[in-house]
Amino acid sequence: MDRADPERARVRPASRTIVASAYGVEPSRLAAQVVEFGRRERLVRAGRIFFPLLGGALLTLPIPALHLASVPAFLLAALLLGIRRLRERSRVERLEGPCPACGGEPDWPSGSLRFPLTRPCAECGEFVTLEPERGARIARDERLDGSR
Repeated sequence: MDRADPERARVRPASRTIVASAYGVEPSRLAAQVVEFGRRERLVRAGRIFFPLLGGALLTLPIPALHLASVPAFLLAALLLGIRRLRERSRVERLEGPCPACGGEPDWPSGSLRFPLTRPCAECGEFVTLEPERGARIARDERLDGSR
């Protein structure tokens, strides 16, 4: 078990292929390391953000004047961030490969991504659309071509 980050000890990244396309050029393939979370991992991750924020709301409750703004802010943040983590089924850890327009290796976005995603290349400025390879599984257990 990894003692540095217990969250990563339970889930292992899987390799996926992402297609990067730009206008008028041949698409390129990017190698993605994707971590997929099961129901238990999602609940644990949501609880790790929800309960500390709820604790912050409870701690500031008896403080006059401060509690008027802090308690609603803590509760709203706890709900929104907890629900966001609960819905996050997968996360892109690393994305590597060439830009289809210039061939350079820009810093591609990572984290909780929703596909298709269009971003400008950091090296050439061309807009690049990223999407999972056709037929590949995506975060909501659907296939890109519409079949199940």
